[in-house]
Amino acid sequence: MTNTSDQTGALFALSPDASAAGEAALACVEGVLESITYQNPETGFVIARLKVGRERVTVLGDFVNPVPGEAFQVWGRWETHRQYGPQLRMARYQVLKPTTLDGMEKYLGGGTIKGIGPKTAAQLVGAFGLETLDIIERHPERLLEVPNIGPKKAADI
Repeated sequence: MTNTSDQTGALFALSPDASAAGEAALACVEGVLESITYQNPETGFVIARLKVGRERVTVLGDFVNPVPGEAFQVWGRWETHRQYGPQLRMARYQVLKPTTLDGMEKYLGGGTIKGIGPKTAAQLVGAFGLETLDIIERHPERLLEVPNIGPKKAADI
């Protein structure tokens, strides 16, 4: 990947497969979904804010059930809105596993998994750290090691 700067001067990577395909290079940003400004549930169109390092980036496009706290890699083209400034119009995206304890807790506490709210997310991340998703997916019996999680709640999760 090569680096370039957007209209704000921030550095972002260019997707290597875009130029190989003969299309105009796509900007690529990686960040955590901080908030959803607008969402159309019928079409999936979303206007969202990604935290990319210390910057906030507005992303527009079709997402499938985005959850604040999720980490994304997003490819798209920069455009400037007269009122709202620089925005990345998404061409495609990929959901990334959370890489920080805070990101993991926000991801789980955001309603992604039935039976896990903010309080349970904090307990799970406190017990299993960054391995929490792996425990849920591959070793769900270990959920019973967490205080206040009984067989019924573990089954729900």
